[in-house]
Amino acid sequence: MATPKNKAIEPADLTLAAVWDTIKAGGKIKLAASTSEETSTRILETQLGATTAEELFGGTSLLKAKEHVNRPFKLTDVEFRNEDDQYADSTGVGIYAVLHTVSANGEIQTFGCGGRDVVVKCLKAKELGVLPRWLKFTTDVTAAGFTVIKLVTAEAEAPDESF
Repeated sequence: MATPKNKAIEPADLTLAAVWDTIKAGGKIKLAASTSEETSTRILETQLGATTAEELFGGTSLLKAKEHVNRPFKLTDVEFRNEDDQYADSTGVGIYAVLHTVSANGEIQTFGCGGRDVVVKCLKAKELGVLPRWLKFTTDVTAAGFTVIKLVTAEAEAPDESF
């Protein structure tokens, strides 16, 4: 149940404006749960949209952004999921980004990141229609001493930075 600060949103209605309003209010986003039929349909759409064997049969492991800092990748698509309850007290926005990528050596990989910078930039990139795009994760330390993950432009196809 959403409190006045927290906002329940249907995944199709997730916009940067909704995230911004919730952040300003000090709340978090909570995406409405998908039905099993919606989940099955999404999986089937992914399989039907595969253009390579790797996309069709590839693993589903979700890599951590913080373990792949400064390694360029081509962001091809992004989706959003609810944070686990264990992160309820985090400074995130309540959702995390699932980044579908291709590395410089052509490897298809999927990253998860709940950092505010990454979530907001991914959402805006989808809204602007600027994907695919070569990016990389970087880190920065806040004045309070926290290390945060950021998403920035990367040089395309840097072979020395492959995964």
